[in-house]
Amino acid sequence: YPPMKTIQPIQMLSVHVEIQNRLKEYIIANNLQPDDPLPSEPQLANQLGVSRAVVREALRSLEALGVIYSRRGAGRYVSQFNLNPILQNLSYGMLYDVEDLQEIIAVRERLEVGFIADAISAMDEDTLYQMRQTLELMEKKMHTDEDFLEDDLTFHRFLYQVTGNRLLIKLLDIFREVYQNLHNQSLGVARSLEVELRNHQQILQAIEAGDAKLAQQRLANHFDGIKDRLSTAQLENKNGNNTN
Repeated sequence: YPPMKTIQPIQMLSVHVEIQNRLKEYIIANNLQPDDPLPSEPQLANQLGVSRAVVREALRSLEALGVIYSRRGAGRYVSQFNLNPILQNLSYGMLYDVEDLQEIIAVRERLEVGFIADAISAMDEDTLYQMRQTLELMEKKMHTDEDFLEDDLTFHRFLYQVTGNRLLIKLLDIFREVYQNLHNQSLGVARSLEVELRNHQQILQAIEAGDAKLAQQRLANHFDGIKDRLSTAQLENKNGNNTN
């Protein structure tokens, strides 16, 4: 086997990000694969020219990012590539004000409209049954004037989980978190539960008919209603600020 390439030492001892970058460069340069071991803390400290404490802090940061993992008493290893830590940090870092939500909705719309044809192609009876059941639950809540946002989001998750695209599902789950963490919870509530329910019923009808173009149109109509609601909220905020 060719000799392992070493990590070049750095001069600035306090820059943890630089240490993390060197470690990632080391993994790439040596073509390390998931579950391959990393050098020990003393070896890394010696190669980098820094203390073990500084190396340990950088390693912990890489663990939090999902780049590496540790085994108690057995050192640290390269992780399987996983977007979960990145996506979790993404959802945590959003501010969730009206403008943020408008941008998030725009991205969500592009994703859902773009993937609807794939979802229809992969659709099965079990998923259709789950979606119908979700709509029935939404209708019951509508009659008691109970918000059904969670059921709305569940409907969309059922729709796209049949694509088998794990990243898409993770992004949809982030959108769910966005709604759950809104500073202004009213932004996630439909003006008319009846209209919102009918929109979803029409989307399902297009899916059952296997008509991707119609489903795209009805999804777009659904998102138009959401965007109108957010635009109104943004205008109200501006007017409110102007009167203060």
